[in-house]
Amino acid sequence: EDEERRQRQKEDEDERRKEFENQMNAAREAIEKETAARKAKMDKTQAGLEDELQKLRDLRVEMESQAQQNKDAAKAFEDRKQKELNKLKQLADDEKARQRRKDKAAQQDLENEKDKLERERQRMLD
Repeated sequence: EDEERRQRQKEDEDERRKEFENQMNAAREAIEKETAARKAKMDKTQAGLEDELQKLRDLRVEMESQAQQNKDAAKAFEDRKQKELNKLKQLADDEKARQRRKDKAAQQDLENEKDKLERERQRMLD
């Protein structure tokens, strides 16, 4: 009877361990998927910002060429150009800061979940 009981206990523990491992694998996959999705979103955002920045650079070249032809309009052009560049830079900085905060919070959430699962695993192993 003791041997049967030990065998059942071992099977129960093996089943719990396997279930926990499956949960850990599922959590790991979810974390990896979420991380990949966030990275793709950040890459897309960065590409969009770089495109906008390039458009503004192109606009700047065109506007400077026109300013060379019309010195009276040069001062107004410089003021407007600087304001647009500052606005874009501020928007880019704000977006980057927001994305960093969002990613940091998400990473902390993922780490917390990982720690929680690890504590649960340790508890089950104990």
